[in-house]
Amino acid sequence: MNRKLMSLVLAIALAVSMTAFSAMAEGKPFEGVTITFWGGQAELNPGTLAVIEKAEEALGLHVETEINPGGSEGDNILKTRIASNDLPDMMVYNSGSKLYDLNPSRCFLDIKDWDLVSRVDDAFLSSVTIDGAVYGLPQSSTQAGAIIYYKPDYEELGLEVPHTWAEFVDNCAKLKEAGKTPIELTAGDTWTTQVLFLGDYYNINAEYPAFAQEYTEGKAKYADIPVATRSWTKYEDLVDYLNDDKSAATVADGNFAIGVGDATHWFILTQQLPLIIA
Repeated sequence: MNRKLMSLVLAIALAVSMTAFSAMAEGKPFEGVTITFWGGQAELNPGTLAVIEKAEEALGLHVETEINPGGSEGDNILKTRIASNDLPDMMVYNSGSKLYDLNPSRCFLDIKDWDLVSRVDDAFLSSVTIDGAVYGLPQSSTQAGAIIYYKPDYEELGLEVPHTWAEFVDNCAKLKEAGKTPIELTAGDTWTTQVLFLGDYYNINAEYPAFAQEYTEGKAKYADIPVATRSWTKYEDLVDYLNDDKSAATVADGNFAIGVGDATHWFILTQQLPLIIA
């Protein structure tokens, strides 16, 4: 893709306000140009699609969207497309170590000289900067790994929001006793299973601050550090509280289960909240 066009489209789609489009509408400088945009269902949400629609209207271009299936399947597809030089023009992907694994200097655009970059938070920039090159911009708001819960169940049973793991497991026991499904597990989309132990890294860092560096250097392993091992074994505490279709349930199933109260808790990223509400 032409670098000038790439810069312009990304800057519009990812960073400027909607009012900027009216100033660019005259002449429609990219009439007849088609670009491809690859992302997951959560990223290609109504807000993103509205921005794309405005960009098409203002610039005359056409944006073809592709759905990334996510998880290991999506990673394998992406790596295959990199190897065959068949990448989309724009894509939504992980920052940090996952981006580093792609060796982005081979095929991604370095945008460090864009004026726009100076407006991005340094903490984010550090996660998309490799060997001095900047390869990404934030596509949406910040998200977090969280335990999302169905409030009416808590209100019905008089449960308090837990502040410890023991309190959380105790709530799950009370929910099961009341005939509820305490936890929705969506292992059909494998990436969702990591939210619990990745979120628990807060506890690892608090007790063993050197873990990340030593793990990267091959000097520390999850199996050798008790607090790190505990991040994984917490799943053992939850075996009796999971949905019956836990191995096959997908993110779409999780959105529905939490949205209508078929399950009470879900370990997931907060990017799913708009889809749950919808």
